Amino acid sequence: MNIIHLFSKDSEIDFFNRISKFMSTDFSHYVMKVGANSQISTNIDVVHAHSWMEVGFNAVELSQKYDIPYIITLSQEDLKKYKKTPFFKRKNICSILENASEVIFTNPYQQNFIANYLPSDVADKIFEHSVLLIEPIDNFWIENIRIHPPTALVNIKLLYVGEIREDSHLITILNSVDKLKKKNYQVSLTAVETSIVNSCYRNKIKNIAEKRQDFELVSLIENSNLENERLLHIYRNSDISILLNDNIDTIERFGEATTQGLPVIHTSDSAFSGILNDKLTDFSVSRVNSSEIADLILEISNSFATIEQHIAAFSPFLMFDAKETAYRYEHLYDNVCVK
Repeated sequence: MNIIHLFSKDSEIDFFNRISKFMSTDFSHYVMKVGANSQISTNIDVVHAHSWMEVGFNAVELSQKYDIPYIITLSQEDLKKYKKTPFFKRKNICSILENASEVIFTNPYQQNFIANYLPSDVADKIFEHSVLLIEPIDNFWIENIRIHPPTALVNIKLLYVGEIREDSHLITILNSVDKLKKKNYQVSLTAVETSIVNSCYRNKIKNIAEKRQDFELVSLIENSNLENERLLHIYRNSDISILLNDNIDTIERFGEATTQGLPVIHTSDSAFSGILNDKLTDFSVSRVNSSEIADLILEISNSFATIEQHIAAFSPFLMFDAKETAYRYEHLYDNVCVK
């Protein structure tokens, strides 16, 4: 089977590369650069657009031109762009999803968005031919899952992993730390930057880290096996992960944290809100309310042993397994061709 892929961002390519290496050799994958030339020289069976708003129209064009089915994968950026789309243009944009052979959601929040922001009849039609395939994480984390006995939490060690930008809300998290320390709780924060984004905000955070003993800034180079080992050590020496940003890579960080048994504090509109849909595993807050964050940190710390048991019992790790996800993609491609 020959599948042509349309990507709009390098992150979409990175995501698909994680699973394609586990797919059968019966599947051949080709990447088309979106541009003026839409000629296909190879006999293609399926078109797969890895974003709705960016390359969805290109998928429709190829589908109509060569009479082949197309698949759309939704991204978080798609949802933001749909909100900004004028109402008179939304019908044509929604028709891309309505007429697709399959629509792939990579997290539950996308499903909730479609249900809440699209007309109910359109949303129902889309759900009839949709599937939820959680974005997988690097197999390193699946191979190093930590299931450990419940422990009592005394010194609260918070962790942020990602780029140091304003939407990381590290100052808000530090304000939460200060509120808890005023109540005589022992709390610290480690921020791990996976790629360096030079900015005034990063410089400000770096200066704060140099002055505070309860705040450490660690720089790691992304996608290095050696750095994975270092990051694994950091996860295992932390208690609670806090991810208040909505960057594309945060679902990967969520998966890493849960494989190491860490509860994750996040916002209700995050890419992983609802993945662990249970009151003892799903912890959402406002990204700008330091008091609310402090209260939730304390709530988690007081029930930490029970929460660890729930995360382990929930067994969320299979959904992040690239091998399992690859198998489900193969099954999806087969079904689309049979229709």
